[in-house]
Amino acid sequence: MQDIWWHIHCLLRLIDAARVACVSRDFVQSWRFCPNLTFTRWTLNLHRMHGKDCQLRHFITIIDNIMKKHSGIGVKTFTLDLSAVTIKSDTCYFDHLNSWLQIVVKQGIEELNLILKPNHAVYDFPCTLLSGETGATLRSLLLSSCIFRPTIGICLRSLTSLHLTAVCIEEEDLRHLLSNVPALESFQISGCYRIVSIRIPCLQKLRYLCVLYKQTSTDREQSSEFI
Repeated sequence: MQDIWWHIHCLLRLIDAARVACVSRDFVQSWRFCPNLTFTRWTLNLHRMHGKDCQLRHFITIIDNIMKKHSGIGVKTFTLDLSAVTIKSDTCYFDHLNSWLQIVVKQGIEELNLILKPNHAVYDFPCTLLSGETGATLRSLLLSSCIFRPTIGICLRSLTSLHLTAVCIEEEDLRHLLSNVPALESFQISGCYRIVSIRIPCLQKLRYLCVLYKQTSTDREQSSEFI
């Protein structure tokens, strides 16, 4: 019976799961194995807060408290969206972000969404976390406003969806990445200013390709979409 209750607890929204864990001793341990972690300004109920430093400080504090109690085992989905969080200091949360990713990016994770603040200091995504069997189970990867330097040892053989927005990635690194995602079905790339041309290797399962870019002369956004 306890396993059934724990399973139900894992299906709750993040904010509801936290509330249940606070009022019921039976659910305190099950919180450590919550498979879906979604941290946004709204899921953490911070959308009513004002003040530049206040929002980010509370955001980090809440996530730190959750991650310190989480075992890191069984995480399937991890979403962190800082796009609507007011950030005063560009790099003050980078160390925290590194520690959170260290906890959740392990073998078994299937979806990773990292949406950072645009026009701020760029975060260097630790690609080594996706090497070996750790990244082998990842099926969906969304990165926004960060540096992405996929290493030779990166392993994404199960990846079916890749979405890069305002990501600092070199053409050679992108070609290497696309050559090592044989299961890729959907690829979206936008605002990656270092990419001048894209050479798509033979991806037999690719069904959707969307490329968004800006013309320098008119500063108009252009798009190319293929289905």
